[in-house]
Amino acid sequence: MDSILLVLPPIGGKSADSLNFDLGYAYGITSCLSRASDVTILLLCDCDVRQYEVYLKRNFGFQIRIKSLTEIDVLRRQPRDARLVDYRPFVDQSVRVFDYITETNYECVIFDVFDASGFIPIRAKRTGLGLEKTLLVSWLRTCHEFERGQALEAPDYLSSFIRERELDFAEKYCCEHSDLVISHTSSILEWTSRQEWNVDLKKVVPLHYLNGDISLSSLADKSIEKQARQDRELPESKTGPLVSVCVAHFNDGANLRYLLKSVEDNDYKNFEVIVVDDGSTDTESLRIFESLAIEYASKSWRFIMKKENESLGPTRNCAVRHARGEFIFFLDSDDLAAKTLISNFVRGMLRSGADCLTCPLVYFEGVGGIVDSASIIRFWMPLGASIEIGIYDNPFGASNFCIKKTVFEALGGFCSPRGEVSEDWEFLARLVLDGFDMDVLPRPLYFYRVRPGSWLQTAWSHHSIQNLRRRILSNIGPQHTKVIHNLLLRTIAENERLRASVWQLDRKVVKIALRLVDIISEEHRLLIENVLIGMYGKLRDVQTQIYQFLTARKPVVFDASKRGHEIDFSHENKICSSTFFVRTLSNSELQDQLTHLGLPSNRAIFGFVGELREKNRPLGFLRLAYWMQIFKDDSFFVMIGDGPLRDEVPAIAAKYKLSNFRWIPFLERPEQLYAVLSGLVITSAFAEQGPAVMFEALACGVPVFSTDVEKTKRLLEQYGNGLAVAHDPEKKDFADCFKLWKDYLEIYKTAAMESAELIRTKFGA
Repeated sequence: MDSILLVLPPIGGKSADSLNFDLGYAYGITSCLSRASDVTILLLCDCDVRQYEVYLKRNFGFQIRIKSLTEIDVLRRQPRDARLVDYRPFVDQSVRVFDYITETNYECVIFDVFDASGFIPIRAKRTGLGLEKTLLVSWLRTCHEFERGQALEAPDYLSSFIRERELDFAEKYCCEHSDLVISHTSSILEWTSRQEWNVDLKKVVPLHYLNGDISLSSLADKSIEKQARQDRELPESKTGPLVSVCVAHFNDGANLRYLLKSVEDNDYKNFEVIVVDDGSTDTESLRIFESLAIEYASKSWRFIMKKENESLGPTRNCAVRHARGEFIFFLDSDDLAAKTLISNFVRGMLRSGADCLTCPLVYFEGVGGIVDSASIIRFWMPLGASIEIGIYDNPFGASNFCIKKTVFEALGGFCSPRGEVSEDWEFLARLVLDGFDMDVLPRPLYFYRVRPGSWLQTAWSHHSIQNLRRRILSNIGPQHTKVIHNLLLRTIAENERLRASVWQLDRKVVKIALRLVDIISEEHRLLIENVLIGMYGKLRDVQTQIYQFLTARKPVVFDASKRGHEIDFSHENKICSSTFFVRTLSNSELQDQLTHLGLPSNRAIFGFVGELREKNRPLGFLRLAYWMQIFKDDSFFVMIGDGPLRDEVPAIAAKYKLSNFRWIPFLERPEQLYAVLSGLVITSAFAEQGPAVMFEALACGVPVFSTDVEKTKRLLEQYGNGLAVAHDPEKKDFADCFKLWKDYLEIYKTAAMESAELIRTKFGA
């Protein structure tokens, strides 16, 4: 492989102007690829690439070229039109990546599945819009749905819920439709199977294979050869399958003329047009309709008049009954088609093998048959076949879709009752529910005219949308249990959230506040307001100082006399080698160590290291051991430390009858423990508690499970070598998360082993 582009997202939301975009989580894949390939990293943030190259050279030990998102926009040589930018950041970001790689000559592009940067490029290749000779690979190390599930995050407001599910769908799509999938661990691949991701195991390459004889070059050759063979099988536009363009018309003769002209100008030639008038009453529109029938008679286009007005659905069904084409395409009389609309859709249908394709819409206003820059209003790109989102909103597309005629007939056509809207939403939902393959051609080929007083604007109502959702739900069967379960859980969680909000609102406080409005003078109100603003300003300054302290590029000193206390940050800028002793033990040495510590040799061992004081919450660690014993889990828990709560530890262990727990008040060399641990558990309630032992564990390749405190959470997010959860260790939620974390411990263990050397180099002294 001559050239590889590795696309990495901005993990942890780091600021674009700092060097805190930590690439530790990508250390493994970057080192593997750089040994045999010319690798370039594309960072999806704005940054100074020269500083990053120095940063990578210093921390990774090898030179890698860096490009940033800014460079993509510069390459386009024109400012981005805000009206054509997708409202979802991850989609817009993926579009920008697609624009970049189509202008370059990388043989292979590897996308981190997290944040779905490959969504549009992979979809574009699947639907025949380019990149035929470029190998598109998804690197599956984690995803948002997996991380939310590990942390047991409750569903948020509906808008946030939909945004989360959109990103989940895009990340899943990347794995299902890329040329290859690099599986970071077998556990994450197992998780996708449990979540019913349709990942072809034949195209999965474990990350560690890249260190051996298998290379992306050989796999790329096979993939590109297969793609070239498919390209040769695609017919030319003159001999391709017959497409029936179905147009519904009602009292809109003036615009109908412009639409038909845009269809006539298409570069695909093997198509027919069926125009059906839905009982128009406007004399001028009827006159134009009849004149157009005469004008296009030589092309054998058919113009059919119905006596009664029946609405859009029945009119489109009527057109399909007269259609002879293999593919059906729907257009509305007041819209316009791009010159390559039909050819792009035919190629997309044949390339993808999909049963139905939709495409983005460009909304415009005005009269005539030309769409110029001044007339464009906005842009909408459908997400795709997500039925879970489809219950709340329409992610599928509009009526301008291309579908196999046999599939349309199998579904019975449009079935919406007269007077209802969004019959396209309902039809496409049925198509997906029945198991047909639907995708989106990610190129705007259809221009939607916005007209005051149009059918959609006047007929839309909340009642109609509720009826539509009822019809969609009526088509859900036993095979869609996951959709129903998620819908119920979402509804229940929303009700609980609203109920909690009401309970938290103390009516007495409200009454007092209302009285104070009348009592407090304007002068005193302004005084209170200024005091509050001043307090907020001070808090914000403190927050800024803490952030600057946390993100300062300063190495950490492991001081044996301060283990279990706060980390001492060195003020030197150089990176020193660590004095913390790290060595992999042989099997016999490991057994001797376990025997010396009095720990079992056939169980996963999880440890707590620190002073036994209230803010470290060691009793939460005991509660975790209790719950895992209740779960009949075979994990073993060991506590190292002494302190004010030393008398409570054995008492509570006896009360819970913990047979899976051992307390060691003092250990001269904690690294003896890290050598036998499967994971470190931090239960601290404060940010300054625990990080020292966390760094020691991570430096030894031991993953960490922690409460959600800022210092631990940031580092674990950066490297992917542990999990921080926002739950009280005394509560069962904490234990539930731990059990989920342990089930996929391989993912975090792999990341911890990969980043251990980097942790020692960067933070050691």
